[in-house]
Amino acid sequence: MSKAKRRPPSDDICDQVVGRYGKSIAPQHVELCRIVRRTRNSLRSKYRPLTPHSYFETIIHDLSRNHDADAYSVSTMGLFLEFVLPLVPKEFITKSEAAKAMEIVVKALQATRASALVECLACFLELCDLDNRESIKLGVGALIYYSRHTRLEVRNSAQICAMKVVRCFESEKVKECASELVLQMFTSHVSLPIDKSRAKSKSSMVMRRTLDFTETLLEYFEYESEVTPMDTVIITKKWISDYYFLICRIAGLLTSDHATATRASSILKEKLRRVDIFDDVRFHEDESIVAPEETKMVENLCDALLEILSTHTNEHSLPVIAGLFQNIGNKSIVYMHKILVKVAEFMTKASGDVKKHVEDCIGCAILVMTAEKVHEFIPISVDPDELTCSNTWLIPIYRDHVVQSSLGFFIRTIVPLSESFMEACGKVEENSEIRKQFKSHARGCLG
Repeated sequence: MSKAKRRPPSDDICDQVVGRYGKSIAPQHVELCRIVRRTRNSLRSKYRPLTPHSYFETIIHDLSRNHDADAYSVSTMGLFLEFVLPLVPKEFITKSEAAKAMEIVVKALQATRASALVECLACFLELCDLDNRESIKLGVGALIYYSRHTRLEVRNSAQICAMKVVRCFESEKVKECASELVLQMFTSHVSLPIDKSRAKSKSSMVMRRTLDFTETLLEYFEYESEVTPMDTVIITKKWISDYYFLICRIAGLLTSDHATATRASSILKEKLRRVDIFDDVRFHEDESIVAPEETKMVENLCDALLEILSTHTNEHSLPVIAGLFQNIGNKSIVYMHKILVKVAEFMTKASGDVKKHVEDCIGCAILVMTAEKVHEFIPISVDPDELTCSNTWLIPIYRDHVVQSSLGFFIRTIVPLSESFMEACGKVEENSEIRKQFKSHARGCLG
């Protein structure tokens, strides 16, 4: 008996889908095969060729009519569309068709959060007029919105697609549009359930996902920028405004719930370590001179951190400030002296981890600003006659961090302080508590 000849594979999409999923009993595969057969019957009844482009046009037409149908049906149509799209030659889909299809898919995504539709949306965006801001605004906004979705599959798909699409942009105006849409995520209102505890939890979860995508966007800006021989990054001029804006917005989350603040702090510390954000900053002691854009951005970031310190100093914000001191270096004298003074105010009432972070902050300031400058802003004083002193908590911090101070600072400032403390010791009773304190401070000054 001769063997039956195997049928050659069919070029018809319906045969391909049914051949792949026809024997499956999975509900969505059964529904997919039903939709595919229905689509082919529709094409045949209209005497249209069974080409990928014909299937594509029919699916888009069905989605436009049924985008508000049940989520299951819309999701299955999205799966079919994802199967068909790679088979359609790109030159067969005009820019206007792609823009229209993009609008239909965005509406369909409101009925179902299928990752297949997210992938299709990205494909249509790449086929649109990428030099036209309005042409891509809706699609990019949708990708960015779903990049913080609750479903991991949808979220990951949207994030990957969003960054892929952003890299395709050539027009500066369109790139700016994409950046603006991301920035709006921080100020958009998220619909929350009535239950306040659940509302808080959902808000925190959404914000952390927003941070995930924002970190991806920051990495893209860095990828597009210059890498120095020291393996640090200098953000390119065209992205620096958006980069700083995002950094400032992330800084504003340092006072959020613990999980969000921890995530924000982690991102900022990494960026301050990796990115030479302030490399080209030129500081002006004469305020009448118009500062360059970079300088204004630094000032905005410092103002944002100062505002945070005024309301809520914690273990999340202080390490970021320490990193900022190290990043700016000696320019901290101009930009961060107010922050230094504000941090110092917390030393007397801080405890535990927060106190350690305050000490580290001031230690970083001493290293980059020099001890002389820090002493100008936070002077240690002692009055032997009144038996009073202030800011003595700085003495051990100086001892641990003064490695760049001049001998002159030690002679002019530290030695006289030690002598004043010893003078005060001689004016109080031998075994009094205050005498012990003054003596300890005197010894501390001399190490």
